[in-house]
Amino acid sequence: MAKPLKRLKEALFGVSLAEKQRRAEEQKQKAQEELKRKADTLRDHQRDLQGLLEELGTDAINGMTTDAVNERLRKEGRNMLTPPKKSPWWWSLIKHLIHSIPP
Repeated sequence: MAKPLKRLKEALFGVSLAEKQRRAEEQKQKAQEELKRKADTLRDHQRDLQGLLEELGTDAINGMTTDAVNERLRKEGRNMLTPPKKSPWWWSLIKHLIHSIPP
């Protein structure tokens, strides 16, 4: 009785519970690895200068080559902050109308 029920659940939900658990564990592991990687980049100021320059593909005297700059721009984009989201015009109108009514 258990096997037909298991097959029915798999047919209805697409994947087995074990598969979902395995995928969740993989995602958790990837998230932990990404967090470790980000933590390592936060420690760049503690590393020795020569090793950091080699990893970044530059030198302290001349800086990056034009080709390296163009490649990094293509791969990572410009070094800009994301502008804050603007609220739509109608939201400002509603706020103005609500706040202009005396209590």
